[in-house]
This record gives sequence, structure tokens and C-alpha cells, in this order.
Amino acid sequence: MLKKSSIPWWMRIKVHFLLFGVTMSVLPLFFLGYLGFTSVRQNLQKDIYEQNFEQVTVLAHEMRDFIINLENSLTLTKATSAHALVGKEETSRQIILETLLQKESFIEEIKVADQGFNVLDQIDRQETNSPLSSTAKLENLIPLGKSSAMSEVFYSSDKSPVVYLTVAVQDPHN
Repeated sequence: MLKKSSIPWWMRIKVHFLLFGVTMSVLPLFFLGYLGFTSVRQNLQKDIYEQNFEQVTVLAHEMRDFIINLENSLTLTKATSAHALVGKEETSRQIILETLLQKESFIEEIKVADQGFNVLDQIDRQETNSPLSSTAKLENLIPLGKSSAMSEVFYSSDKSPVVYLTVAVQDPHN
């Protein structure tokens, strides 16, 4: 036995049309809102990436210029003090190394080595009188035909970035 509905048929059609009208109004708005949100998010991500890239590029250029200036400073020092740096007198070499360490605040350690890359003398910002072992060697060797070399960036035990910059000193006796 079928139960007769208490709502007249024309009222049911009105409700269906009303529901259809509301749904067809809300769905496009929802769809357009979603597209707008997605577009804004993608543009924002792109803008942030471009801004970060520009900032990193500027920072990389500043670091490159800083290292070039540091290398030029070391090159000027080696040209004017080559005899004292590779000579036998340890006192004058220590004075030059201490002066360099005071002048260049970003240098943590300076080493002077012979042609076999055996360390002749060194000075460290934390330990100004560090003991020198007889087998100490340079960590960053200079390729043949070059006057300087820079190591890859690595991290020290305290998680700070470290770079070795090696500059060749021409022995004035040769």
C-alpha cells in the first residue's frame, strides 16, 4: 500500500527548483573561489621564490667580492713580505701573521708552508701559541699554474661554515 504524501506535487517541484537554483549559484562561486585561491597561492610561491633567489644572488656576489678582497689583501701582503714569510726568522714571520690576523677579522687561522706544503708556522685566533707538529700539512693545496685556491665550504664542529683560502708566496730567493 502506497502512502500518500502530505506535500502537494507542485510544492515538491518548487523545492526541487529552489534547491537546484541554490546549488547552481553556490557551485560556480565555490569553483571560482577555489581557482582564485589556487592562482594566488601559486603566484605567491613564485614571487617568494624569485625574491629569495634575488637575495641569495646578492649575498653570493657580496661573499665573492669579500673573498676576492681578502685574497687581494693576502696577495699584497705576500708581495711586500715574501722574504720574511718564507725566511728563517720566526719572529718577523709571527709579527706578519699576527698583523694579518688583527687586520682581517674573518680569518681564524693563518699557516705558512714550504714548497712541499709542510707547515712552517701558523697562528690561530683562539690559540695564538698553538704547538706546531713536524708533520703538519696544508689542507687546501694549490693546483699547478694557479696562484690561489679556495676549498669547498664545510662545517666545523660548532656547525659554522669554514672555507680554506690558500695563496702562494713566491720565494724571493728563486
